[in-house]
Amino acid sequence: MIFSFIQENKEQLSVVRACKYFNVSRAGYYVFCHRKTTALELENESLSALLVDLFKQHKGRYGARRLTFILWRDYQLRVSRRRITRLWYGNPFFDKIYKVSFLLSCYPIALDSEPPRL
Repeated sequence: MIFSFIQENKEQLSVVRACKYFNVSRAGYYVFCHRKTTALELENESLSALLVDLFKQHKGRYGARRLTFILWRDYQLRVSRRRITRLWYGNPFFDKIYKVSFLLSCYPIALDSEPPRL
């Protein structure tokens, strides 16, 4: 994140000063600038776009297990459930869904009366 921030603002900030301020090396910044995207990263981007489309198509009702089955049945893609979950947590579309469901489950249930005693 720091390297991407430096790269976006290198017109306003000196690269040397920004690297000193964030306590990162210039060599690390230049390695980041010249790094190429790997085949796995490209595959993950296309897979997460497909997951968003499937999730919208099924109105948000399908979880990772059912999406794994659909990917195998319809697209002949062998993808693990854990990989789908990992892609969900990296995608901003799914982050909103998980935050809402997590917040709703955190509130304690208010009881109208005390539970029966044994």
